[in-house]
Amino acid sequence: MNQSIRIYKHHHLDAERLTCSPATLFSRFCAFTIDSLLFNSLFQGFSVMVSATMPNSESDTVIVGLGWLAIGTACFTLPIYFWGSTFGKKTLGLKVVDMQTGGSPNLFKTLVRMHIGFPISVFLFFLGYFVAVFSSQKLTFHDRLSGTRVIQEDLP
Repeated sequence: MNQSIRIYKHHHLDAERLTCSPATLFSRFCAFTIDSLLFNSLFQGFSVMVSATMPNSESDTVIVGLGWLAIGTACFTLPIYFWGSTFGKKTLGLKVVDMQTGGSPNLFKTLVRMHIGFPISVFLFFLGYFVAVFSSQKLTFHDRLSGTRVIQEDLP
């Protein structure tokens, strides 16, 4: 009999991940730093290209803003949806999982996590991370809002 129950495309019940240790705040901070360096490098390259091809254009602000959103989605949202990890999280053996199934979060939970909860957590002086200090599962504001958690997996 199939040991995993299919819920969405690649989002299945994974009981082992439900009991995995939560990722430490330090490892999450390190993963965020790696991801931010990647994002900033890509975004700076994109901004330079736009500035070089559209000098003094009023539409360059809109294009740069759309580029920021697209690159952010490519660096943060899509990797979590498809693989459960951003580049930084994967490097450190961390994985974002659905709190109910232990599998990768579905698209709705990923969008809520990355496009609503995460900006609130970060832009309010990282207060969304501060709440994790008082949580045994190290749940941040965006974890709680989206029904996800970050676990420490063994490195491959």
